[in-house]
Amino acid sequence: AEFLKMDYFPFFSCMRFVHDDELENVDVECFSQLEIKEGCHSLTCNFTELDLNNTNMNLTICTITEERICSTMEKQEGTFFLYFYGILSPKDICVVLESNRKYCRSVEVTHIVKPETPFGINIIFQKDANEYFIQYSTPHSKKKYLKDKLIHETAYRQENGTWGVSENI
Repeated sequence: AEFLKMDYFPFFSCMRFVHDDELENVDVECFSQLEIKEGCHSLTCNFTELDLNNTNMNLTICTITEERICSTMEKQEGTFFLYFYGILSPKDICVVLESNRKYCRSVEVTHIVKPETPFGINIIFQKDANEYFIQYSTPHSKKKYLKDKLIHETAYRQENGTWGVSENI
């Protein structure tokens, strides 16, 4: 009997900030969550090195438009987070040093959405083609404003087999 097992992996965007002596190889991991309350989205970030969480560095998120608007992310127990609207436009995530110098990296917030557990999973093995056809839904599947904006990556393997990855929009 053919078996297919799907596992669920969280997705993070890791950004490296490399500049002068004041900011040496700082890595920040971030993910977004869609519509967590009243149409509001969230962004959660952490410094990958734990000792950096105790420094006086802050993170901000800024719009990338002519009228640049920045919001400081709130810090709670070493994790930075922010609630915001306007998920489709690119953002800058900036490390702000004690000296108020900013080092920014651009990110597409829709590319770092924390995956939700899929449902309605239907897996069909097409014997003639020797491949699987996988269909599933996510809580974000029906949101029209996200049509063609989210990329889904599915990791799969046959029992005791090697992992394969499929990416679709």
